[in-house]
Amino acid sequence: IMKIDRKSAVFLDSLARTDCGMTAVLSKDSVNADGSWKEPVGTGPYQFKEWKRGEYVLLTAFKDYVSPSAGNKPDGYVGAKRPLADEVKF
Repeated sequence: IMKIDRKSAVFLDSLARTDCGMTAVLSKDSVNADGSWKEPVGTGPYQFKEWKRGEYVLLTAFKDYVSPSAGNKPDGYVGAKRPLADEVKF
C-alpha cells in the first residue's frame, strides 16, 4: 500500500518508471486472496483471452467497446479507439 499526503498529477506516471520497478496499479479482481496473480482486468478495445507464461499473451477484439463520448476521431489520446484486428498476440 502506498499513501501520499497530497494530490499528485504525476503519481501514477512515477510508478511506471523503470527506476521504480515498473510497479502496476491492479484491480483487486486481478489477484487471488493470497495476493498471487490471477488475471488482468482492464479497459479498451481489446480483451484478455489467454496467457501462456513465458510465451505469449493473446488479446481479442472487444466488439462492444465504446470510445469516450469526446472520441469521434483519432487524436492520439482518447479519440476513436476501436479494434483494427481480431486478435493481438504479444
